[in-house]
Amino acid sequence: MDKVILDQRTFQTDNQLTSISENLFANTPQLMEVHLDNYQLTSIPENLFANTPQLIEVRLNHNQLTSIPENLFTNTPQLHKLYLNHNQLTSIPENLFANTPQLSVVYLFYNQLTSIPENLFANTPQLKYVHLDNNQLTSIPENLFANTPQLIEVRLNHNQLTSIPENLFANTPQLDKLYLNHNQLTSVPENLFANTPQLIEVCLSYNQLTNIPETLFANTPQLHKLYLNDNQLTSIPENLFANTPQLSVVYLNYNQLTSIPENLFANTPQLKYVHINDNQLTSIPENLFANTPQLIELRLNHNQLTSIPENLFANTPQLIYVYLDKNPWEVEIDPDESIQEWLKRMYI
Repeated sequence: MDKVILDQRTFQTDNQLTSISENLFANTPQLMEVHLDNYQLTSIPENLFANTPQLIEVRLNHNQLTSIPENLFTNTPQLHKLYLNHNQLTSIPENLFANTPQLSVVYLFYNQLTSIPENLFANTPQLKYVHLDNNQLTSIPENLFANTPQLIEVRLNHNQLTSIPENLFANTPQLDKLYLNHNQLTSVPENLFANTPQLIEVCLSYNQLTNIPETLFANTPQLHKLYLNDNQLTSIPENLFANTPQLSVVYLNYNQLTSIPENLFANTPQLKYVHINDNQLTSIPENLFANTPQLIELRLNHNQLTSIPENLFANTPQLIYVYLDKNPWEVEIDPDESIQEWLKRMYI
């Protein structure tokens, strides 16, 4: 097999590999990177990295792996990044990372995982990025991130999760992005974000949520973006954003909302984008945007609105885009007139 070792530190090959010799790296103690992605590998020898103590990065993504040996990384204490995405893995050994205390990036998305061992990350205190999207996970162990205080980003999109443990992020104070789109969640624990003060973005779209706890974001003062679209929400708590002064994007479209609390955005002065289209709203509170001077875009199309308050936009000088079509307006909108002109006609 032809191989390329650059500076005795990086391994690559141009061959279309289907298998790897167990002794391939037996005499490369200085090896730091292994790139074996985009081949046709179906398995990896258990002792492949037995003599690579300096190994930092391993790329095994885009192969046909169905399993990973539990002792594969026993002698790689410097491992930082592992890419196993786009394979056919159905399970992960619980002790796979028992000797990788420097591990910071783990990509496992696009596999066939149905579960994750509770202690998988028990010895990875430097872990920052975990991508588990597009698997078949039905649950997540409550203590999965109990020993990952540096965790920054978790992606669990496109799985089959029906619930999330309340203490899942109890020890992740640095978490700033969470993606849970396209699951089967029917509820979210009230204290899920009680210990995530750095949280910036939360994606909960395309689930089956019927309600949101009022204090869910009580301890997330840095929250910028929230995506709750494409759920089954019938109401929104009035104080949901009471402690999110940095909030700039809110997607609530494609739910079953019949009303919006008047003070919902009372403490969101940085709000820029609001999507509430495709609900069942029959009215909009006049003071809804009284404290949102940075508002740029508002989508209210596809609701049951017959009118809107004349002063709804009195304090939104930055507003550029307003979508109001597909509502049963008492006064029809002329496509050639401005919102201000239409409002005047409505209230003559």
